[in-house]
Amino acid sequence: MMRTSTSHMIKNQVQISTLYFELFEETIKINVKSLISMQEMVSLVKEVAQKTFVDDIDFQYAEKKESGFSIAYEKNCIFAPYYKNIAFSQSILSYYTDASAFFCNADDLYFIISSTDLMMEIYSKINSNQLFEIENAIKELIEFRKLEILSQERMQLNRILSKIQEINQLLKEWDDLNISEVVAHLKKLANHHET
Repeated sequence: MMRTSTSHMIKNQVQISTLYFELFEETIKINVKSLISMQEMVSLVKEVAQKTFVDDIDFQYAEKKESGFSIAYEKNCIFAPYYKNIAFSQSILSYYTDASAFFCNADDLYFIISSTDLMMEIYSKINSNQLFEIENAIKELIEFRKLEILSQERMQLNRILSKIQEINQLLKEWDDLNISEVVAHLKKLANHHET
């Protein structure tokens, strides 16, 4: 019984405000919730943080295994802070309003953000404590993700340095006579293929 009444009390705290927004001579009605659930909040935070990073170029490296070497592929991820504001606004529209369909294109949304006060009006209808918590959680998750990426890049660099050390060790084991023989043999092969 207590659980039902608590849920009921929370639902009663959620207020729905209606905004009317004039866009290109068309009036759009937007309903804004003052609060969202904890699950929605977590999803919103993850979504914004995820969209603030983009996949970069694939890269490959040789990985030594007992059976020899195999090629491993990884995707590099980079921080793209220019997406954060768009991702945040898009998620606010999606989780707090019924207007996300109007602004699904990133260019349209950027126009709305930069040339109107619509997002400020929407923010003013959202519970300020929850909005503050969301903004902080997004910042923390982004910082965590940046550290995670740096750690991955450090591991990649360590793999590369290890391979360089292996090559350097092999070169130290060869004396000048062995290198001269290999170079002479390679020249012979190159001359043979030219003829």
